[in-house]
Amino acid sequence: MEPSNQLPIIVLGGGPAGLTAALTLIRNGRKVIVLEQKPKVGGISSSSYWEGFIVEFGPHTYHVKNDEIDQLIRDQYDGNLPTKKRITNMLIRGKYYDYPLKFWQLILGLNPFFSIRIVADFVYTSIKNALFPRPDDSFEAWGIKRFGKTLYNLCFGQYSQRVWGIAPSKLSTRLASSKLQKLNLKDILIKLAGGKGQEQATYWDDFIYPEEGMGVVFERMAERIREEGGEVWLDIRPLAMSFDGRKVAAVRVKRAGEERMIPCSGVISTIPLPLITDLCRPLFSAEEGVAGGELKSRSLVLANIIIDTDRVGRAHWVYLLDPVFRFNRFCEQKNLLLDRKPEGKTMITFELCCEYNDPLWKATEAELRDLVLKDIENIDKIDGDKASACILTRVRDAYPIYDLSFERNLGILITALSKIDNLYSTGRQGLFLNTDMHDSMKSGLLAARAVLDGRPSGEWYREAENFL
Repeated sequence: MEPSNQLPIIVLGGGPAGLTAALTLIRNGRKVIVLEQKPKVGGISSSSYWEGFIVEFGPHTYHVKNDEIDQLIRDQYDGNLPTKKRITNMLIRGKYYDYPLKFWQLILGLNPFFSIRIVADFVYTSIKNALFPRPDDSFEAWGIKRFGKTLYNLCFGQYSQRVWGIAPSKLSTRLASSKLQKLNLKDILIKLAGGKGQEQATYWDDFIYPEEGMGVVFERMAERIREEGGEVWLDIRPLAMSFDGRKVAAVRVKRAGEERMIPCSGVISTIPLPLITDLCRPLFSAEEGVAGGELKSRSLVLANIIIDTDRVGRAHWVYLLDPVFRFNRFCEQKNLLLDRKPEGKTMITFELCCEYNDPLWKATEAELRDLVLKDIENIDKIDGDKASACILTRVRDAYPIYDLSFERNLGILITALSKIDNLYSTGRQGLFLNTDMHDSMKSGLLAARAVLDGRPSGEWYREAENFL
């Protein structure tokens, strides 16, 4: 057997975080094997093609946020990668509003009496909280305090329950602060009066999106890894880990019906935390195993439907906030492209959250198409009579659910993982994050640097708290 320092680092998962970690390691002289369960790399940022359109799990764009990750993405793409401005709308009571919400649109678009009610409710809530402060003990409490009950219910209350599958009163404030941080009516009023207000920390105007789809970036990263001496194995599933004291010594995998052990000097994992719990079960206590199982995620079904018209609008994403809708939002993928082809037709991707293996998850293309057409009846820009073919894509672990107990369970599991010196869990799935692609890639980069520096995983998890 090779000396441990000459054995490869195994990277579990070939998505953005895993490939970023692998490329960083191999460019610093380390042997790397990437293990990806799917037949292609990219994870939920992968791309496929259908009827002349790019089909993705979103689709996903890269927000220009970190110079180092920005350059890494551009290095994988030989063509032009222009920076574009994101256009996002909210559909409320049959009218379209910009996101983040502009106060003048609120005043002019809604019923004047309802607008007055929103402002009055916000003022009342602000005074009440100043005189009788209450803790932010849930997503709902956080939102009402910052928006007032009327605007909160209009934009976030019912919609959040549809997305997350549980009442907002049972969701953690961490979800609100990560998704809605600094986006409050007080800030909107300051801007209306001519003030600068606060930077929207959860919203990024600029994005990058290759003309062939985001997945091309990660396919090229995998090619670079192979060209520079690394290995990327597809259609392979990790089954268990073997340990030598406090270290992972090998990973047992299954591929094409055959099992084998792969010796390693360490593991960077980007797979869901509950799966890591299963792989490490011999070292975990019963409480730690239960905590891993209690971390839940929402699944996602995306209905991609072709409309026989050139375009239905200019927006990239439109959030469907009214309770009449079953789907959460839709994207006109064609608007992300510069050439906006093919001509004469467009593809709309409707996103629906559900539980894994529930009736919506198992629904057929015909059944989901019917649900889309029912929602389209309430969307004036889309003519349902021009809808034609439909194809579905599914994501099992799409959105981590930040319920009121998730921080406790996550803390127990991270503490347990810290006992294994050379196992570094990272990325969106590996750290149970509700973050975007750029943060996921950055976490992969930093985990790889922890390995290169020879730091034990406990130090990495303390650093990773910046993402949590």
